[in-house]
Amino acid sequence: MASDPKGQMKYALIVITLFFVVAFSVGALVSVCTGNGHDFWNAVVAFLSPVSIRDNAPWGVAFLKLLAFIFGLIVFSGISIATITTLVRTVGERYTDGKTRYKLNDHILFLGYDEMEVGTLRKELADNAEADIVVAVPADVAATRNIIYQHLTNEQARRVIVIQASRVKVDDLKNAAQVQTAKRIYVVGQADEETHDAVNLKCVSLIAGLCASRGIAPQCMYYMRNQATFSMMQRQGIRATDLQGNILAAGLTYDESAVERFVMGRCEPFNFHEIAARRLLFHMNGGAESLRIDWFSDEKNLRTNPDLQLRFVIIGMSEMGTALARAVLMAVHYPNKKLKVVFVDENAHEEMHYFMGKYKSFFDNCRYSYRDFSGCGSIDELHLPENGDFLDVEFEFMQCDVAHPELQKLMQGWAEDNNQLLSVAVCTNDTPKNMAFAMYLHRSVLANAHVWVFQRRDDSMHPFLRHDLYKNVKTFSLADIGVATPDAPEYIWAKAVDEAYTHHFGGQKKWEEKSVVDRWSSLYNALSIIIKLRVVGYDITIADDGCLSIQDFNGRKSKISLSDEQVRMLSVVEHNRWNSEKLMMGFSPSTEEQHRDLVANKITADSLKGGFIHDDIRAFEGLAPEEQEKDLVLTCAILEAINNYSPHTS
Repeated sequence: MASDPKGQMKYALIVITLFFVVAFSVGALVSVCTGNGHDFWNAVVAFLSPVSIRDNAPWGVAFLKLLAFIFGLIVFSGISIATITTLVRTVGERYTDGKTRYKLNDHILFLGYDEMEVGTLRKELADNAEADIVVAVPADVAATRNIIYQHLTNEQARRVIVIQASRVKVDDLKNAAQVQTAKRIYVVGQADEETHDAVNLKCVSLIAGLCASRGIAPQCMYYMRNQATFSMMQRQGIRATDLQGNILAAGLTYDESAVERFVMGRCEPFNFHEIAARRLLFHMNGGAESLRIDWFSDEKNLRTNPDLQLRFVIIGMSEMGTALARAVLMAVHYPNKKLKVVFVDENAHEEMHYFMGKYKSFFDNCRYSYRDFSGCGSIDELHLPENGDFLDVEFEFMQCDVAHPELQKLMQGWAEDNNQLLSVAVCTNDTPKNMAFAMYLHRSVLANAHVWVFQRRDDSMHPFLRHDLYKNVKTFSLADIGVATPDAPEYIWAKAVDEAYTHHFGGQKKWEEKSVVDRWSSLYNALSIIIKLRVVGYDITIADDGCLSIQDFNGRKSKISLSDEQVRMLSVVEHNRWNSEKLMMGFSPSTEEQHRDLVANKITADSLKGGFIHDDIRAFEGLAPEEQEKDLVLTCAILEAINNYSPHTS
């Protein structure tokens, strides 16, 4: 790693040139005065060293040499001190301002800074011991550097370079951030930007224009802050034609086939809150760190008590709270069970309509209710889906303060009910308030429910929960959760799920060539396997190297062996999960008329899908026999893939 070599060379040449000009001028002057050409070189030497004045030369020549030495010493020292001082000050200012230029290769690049990226910074520092970690911000480099270093050890901080570069300027991306030689790029953006997601997409366009035509392009992870935008990227992804305008406007060459390969195979959207929700619900390295909605203790869990009613209370309809609910809908489903998700917020009525507006197709087909505790606390609104209640989840929205006595009384009742299993996630944006709410929950809730508390910046409060009263309270934070890249265990497992589907139902496309909808569906399917297998008596964990471990609930390593009835049960669960996933992605179920036309071959399934309508969004019992068989075959194939899974063959 070299700092600004061109600038240092420029100053060095200036110093050397000035020195020799003065030295030769003095030598020429002495030579003329003495009339002896040999004194030219003596004077030049005298300019540097007093030794040459200690000879037997006449006193006049010696005196001139002495003057030359004194003059040379003054000039050389003055120029050297001024130049070195200026050089040090300039280099220091360029470093402080982030304008120092580095020679980078295979570096991990973060374009923009948001406090939520700290966990990913730590993850990349741990996973890439030799790589430079570069954070590029458009302004306030010194302040950003200080903030980042506060979260890192001294050893980690030495490996993090903070530079000034705009993520929407081609010259900055090319010359300062050097995106072409990066190993991985995180397009994060700044926390205070109003048009954050649009600017990030423009940045992806410029990166594609600079990198797409290269034989090996960097992996590009781009952050979509708004969950609606993130959902759109999951539903339709990015196409080369979407980026064409920005690429051409920046004066870059547009190669459609190269850009298409780049965005399909090297670009992935992410959302920090969604990543945190996935980590909390589906921790693949062991269940102790995960939020088990179906499991409170070895005596009280869904596997041993199948008649339990599961209730998941989310306090706060914040970005974290809604991301947690969304992850539940995508992958947390149970056999013969309707999960009740309860949202509590001081502004629940407005937030409810905003949340339902983003996922209109889902809530058109979902049972939900609303109650306002400013009145009598009874149900004020109740929605029953027109097409029948075929989903295995329902919502309840409550408008009240988290400390409202009626809410506390309700939660106490749920916790003390032996027929209910209560889980609580406190997710408001007020970190101290979250902790305070958890501390003062009724003792029956603390004793009989898992309580997870969101701490936005860090979970340093967790060690203080040592008292036995708070043994079921845990904290989680965005700052401690790294973004899962496509080489993470959950993606490796998703590819194995996709291979099982391709093997049994045809298709030659590689993972990178699959539609973005299919890739995300395989990912959520992979995550849900952890939940589904726990119900039938198996725990699976995936280590950081991708190795899979299967254990039964007696702690013995074992292959999965299920009865036909259990396989059918898991197939129904998977279809219920798939229903929710498709509805959340914006698909709608077909009408009766469309279904009849499809059966009569008047329309095709592909034509319906083109209009975001799917005929299979219905209860499992309402599927055609061949579609039911497809779910059964896929479930068996995935179980077989688990039993034979190796990360080196996926």
